[in-house]
Amino acid sequence: MFTRVKGFRDIYGTSYHYFNGLMAILDEHTRRGGFTHIELPMMEKAGLFSKSAGDESDIVSKEMYLFNNTTGNKKTDTIALRPEGTAPAVRAYIENKMYTQQHRIDKIAYAGAMFRRERPQRGRYRQFYQYGVEVFASKEPHADAELITMAYDAIAEYGLQGVTVCLNSIGCKDCRKGYEDALRKHFAKHKDNLCNDCQERYHARPMRLLDCKKDALNYHTINAPKITDYLCDECDEHFNGVKNWLNTMGTPFTVDTRIVRGLDYYMRTAFELVHTPEHNNDARRSVICGGGRYNGLVKSLGGPDVEGVGFAMGMDRITEALMEQDKIHEQNEQNNQNNQNHTQTTIIADAYIATPLNTNNQTLGQRLATNITKRLRRAGLCVIMNPTCSSLKSQLKVANRYNARFTVIIGDNEITEDKLLVRDMASGEQVLIPLNLDQNHDTDSNIHMDSELWEGIVDLILGGDADEMVDVIPDDYHDHDGDHDHDGDHDHDGDHDHIK
Repeated sequence: MFTRVKGFRDIYGTSYHYFNGLMAILDEHTRRGGFTHIELPMMEKAGLFSKSAGDESDIVSKEMYLFNNTTGNKKTDTIALRPEGTAPAVRAYIENKMYTQQHRIDKIAYAGAMFRRERPQRGRYRQFYQYGVEVFASKEPHADAELITMAYDAIAEYGLQGVTVCLNSIGCKDCRKGYEDALRKHFAKHKDNLCNDCQERYHARPMRLLDCKKDALNYHTINAPKITDYLCDECDEHFNGVKNWLNTMGTPFTVDTRIVRGLDYYMRTAFELVHTPEHNNDARRSVICGGGRYNGLVKSLGGPDVEGVGFAMGMDRITEALMEQDKIHEQNEQNNQNNQNHTQTTIIADAYIATPLNTNNQTLGQRLATNITKRLRRAGLCVIMNPTCSSLKSQLKVANRYNARFTVIIGDNEITEDKLLVRDMASGEQVLIPLNLDQNHDTDSNIHMDSELWEGIVDLILGGDADEMVDVIPDDYHDHDGDHDHDGDHDHDGDHDHIK
């Protein structure tokens, strides 16, 4: 038996629906924000990341999946599975001339798998998924605050609790020169106590000393100099502008001067969305979104001299955190409104087509079920069909597993009576709909239903109730038994016991 490669995973079942629920919310928020969605290739020339992130960054020096790109005896540029999305997005922005008046696109959004060869752990995989956005050609702090607010609002709508916006400014190259000297001086007396990675960062990338997961809570890290004390006037003004706009937008935040970005192209604004599980105070905080402003990156990759600001959201961590949160809520029976907000993350079928049929009626019943399924799906409904002819009891259990709002039952009695039964799974109300079946012919085209009946069924499943179906039942169809359940079976409890 083959197993997954270490650091990779399958996304299926509940995880898949949580994942797609987050994707749908992010797509909607970026649509509202005027972003153009683009699909980026998974492979890029490795030099793109060396140029953008820097040869000494962890991504380039340790984590990239590299491949020799050879054709015959001709060797070309080394290629890499993309480890992050900003550099490819900037490359696409430049290569496709999105900055020209003819193709003017300044706001782009993208999503997909990224790849890094790092140590797998909970919430971190070697193939992981990010949702990223980039805004080009905007110097104003309003753009930074708008992106932060969009990220925060999307996570809030998704329902994840315990999320905090942490904000910092890492200044410009002029600011950082003096600050990096101050950091080296501060950490010099603690150098022997630093981890191996920080020993290497001390000279080349001293700001990353503040970002070390191993030394984050050490005294010398907590009491390190603050970048905000070294900002030039222009960077300080921009940082204050971002904070003021966030306050205006009603987005809560805290200033965390230890936030840095791991890539060389970031300048000024740096921010993170940090999740702390509210049900577990001992759990480690997890960064679920990170971003900031970059000046000079577009120009360095061959484009115009424009600024950019963006973020990347870790979809794996967010979905896993929400699944854990919902699990705790379910265990504590705390089904509050936040829990109800992600109905889109679980399967909720509009209708389930049940076919408890005997051998004589299987062909016609399954054809009818297929025809109904096709037409309801074309009307935009989520419909699950079961062609197995198992017992009604077992099929209703499956309908409940899919959270079906309605079950359309096509049994032997229905075919004999030339009717279709639609059952409201929540209330137990059910109605019989007259059919016009031509059982002397063997083609789908001879299965007919009045157009008004189709419209009535669709309207019912989209949001009506069983009583409203009376309006679309023909005048010549009467409730002969007088039990007011419209099905003629005297089945007052609505459980359809007479179908086997």
